[in-house]
Amino acid sequence: MWVEQETLLKQDVVHNPENVRALYNLALWYQRNERYDDSIDTMKTLLSVNNGQLSLLHAMTYVAILIDLQLHRQALNLLDKLLRVDMRPRSRATFLRQYGTALTAKARDEAAAAKFEEAMRFSPPDYDSGLAYGYSLIQLGRLLEAETLLSQLNSRFGNRTRLKMLEDVLRAKSLQLSEPKLQIDEVD
Repeated sequence: MWVEQETLLKQDVVHNPENVRALYNLALWYQRNERYDDSIDTMKTLLSVNNGQLSLLHAMTYVAILIDLQLHRQALNLLDKLLRVDMRPRSRATFLRQYGTALTAKARDEAAAAKFEEAMRFSPPDYDSGLAYGYSLIQLGRLLEAETLLSQLNSRFGNRTRLKMLEDVLRAKSLQLSEPKLQIDEVD
């Protein structure tokens, strides 16, 4: 049982079915292993056991799972509530970045960029939110800002695959905007 982490975590929940820590650890394991349906079910159990209460850490994970499941409306609704709570700047930045990520997924790039910019006043972007912010900037045609951000992400995180892909999107958008437009009034 000690060799198989999932079995160990499940066993902890079986022996302590109302233990928030045990439920959270299992939900987090499911999320990290891309088993989002199992993760959300476990988080719902955690919520039920804990009388509808979530710590900020649990809330961050819950929102991340909602985003992973592409339940963006639910994530945004929860984030609206969470951002009304007084919290440390770093936690606020995390929730704002999650907000921006959900808005990016809904193609609301202007609102997303504003959330990412607000988050950056509290702490620099993590890799995933930096990519989402960069994508929003590209979609808005703010290519120089996107290029600067991608360069910062590259310096901070290294030249990772998804970053390379976003750099390709930036180059393609730059080429598209720099191509001359031909006006043809009549064709004989």
